[in-house]
Amino acid sequence: MSTNKISAVEALHNTFFYFAEGLTVMASDATKQRELIGGAHVAWELQNDVKDFGETLLNCAGPFFLQSERTGIVSLLDKIKKLPPDALRSDDKALIHPQWEALRIEAAHLLLQLARPIVENQAFFNK
Repeated sequence: MSTNKISAVEALHNTFFYFAEGLTVMASDATKQRELIGGAHVAWELQNDVKDFGETLLNCAGPFFLQSERTGIVSLLDKIKKLPPDALRSDDKALIHPQWEALRIEAAHLLLQLARPIVENQAFFNK
C-alpha cells in the first residue's frame, strides 16, 4: 500500500500557490474574473477560495511570512469576510458591487507585498 503523503513544506507551498493564484484572479476586473473562474457563482467561489487558502496559510505558515506580509493577508481576509450578501450573489451584478473594486485594489497591493514569498514559491516548484 503506497502512501503519497506530502511534507509540511510542500503542503505550505501548494496552499500558497493557490492563494496567490486566487489573489491574481481577485485583482483582475470582473470580466476577467468570470472568464478565469466560469460558472454562475464566481463571486462566492472567489471569496471562498481566497478566504480558505488564506486562513490555512495563517494557521500553518509559521515563519514563512514576515509580519508585514501576515498583516496584509489578515487585512484582506477581514474585508473578504465582511462582504455583504449582495456582493456574493450568483449573477453578474455581484462582481460589480463597490466592495469588490476595493478588494481588487487591495489584492493587487497584497500581491506586490508578497513578492518575496511568491519568488520562494516559484523556486520551490522549479527545483
